[in-house]
Amino acid sequence: MASWFISPVLSSLIAGLMFLLICSVTLGGHVKSFATQLHCFVLIAATTLTFSAYMVTSLVISSTHYEYLYAILLPVCFLIGIFCARLTLTVAASLAPTKQLTFSQWIYSIFGVWSFSTIIDNGNGHRLCKSVCCETYLQSSIFINHVMRFGYQILLVQAACLVCLAHGSNDVANSIAPLLVELHVTNKNASLAYWLGGIGIAVGLVTLGYKVMETVGKKVIKLDYYKGFSC
Repeated sequence: MASWFISPVLSSLIAGLMFLLICSVTLGGHVKSFATQLHCFVLIAATTLTFSAYMVTSLVISSTHYEYLYAILLPVCFLIGIFCARLTLTVAASLAPTKQLTFSQWIYSIFGVWSFSTIIDNGNGHRLCKSVCCETYLQSSIFINHVMRFGYQILLVQAACLVCLAHGSNDVANSIAPLLVELHVTNKNASLAYWLGGIGIAVGLVTLGYKVMETVGKKVIKLDYYKGFSC
């Protein structure tokens, strides 16, 4: 029962700290270096992918093979996360109304390891930014925020998949508990209960779930990509 009270407090605290980190570092709050903002986004994205991989694989890998999970899978997933994050930022930079990236710039931007000069330089001459302000730093700042916004949209989709996994498994377990006991007592296949619970929640989500999402996302507090990902 203690977890019912501890979990909301800890999760709210972690979400708040994550949002403060995103606002102060990756959204140009206190940190003025564009390269630092992009690096922090890459580290957040790589950590998120690693955590996602741990959550998913821990459900299917037996406890006797956890040493392989820690030693091989998680470091590889972290590197894959860095690659995917840099690819996402490069795609976002190329989608902005600026000069198109050349093939060599794509390669350098994705595999540049410790440099984001291609993305940052592409912000100079952003037509949308020029229409808003004339100062070079402000133009680049608007462009970097545009790139970051696209990146957090992708991260939000990944975070939503984790929510589906955690929230769905919890609700299915609650809804099928009486039926599951009955099937176990009568020595029948328990998979029927899981199918019924999963399908029932999916149907509810498709038919009435939009009302819940609208209430949580707009009427309780208006969520943007950054707040949604932090939560």
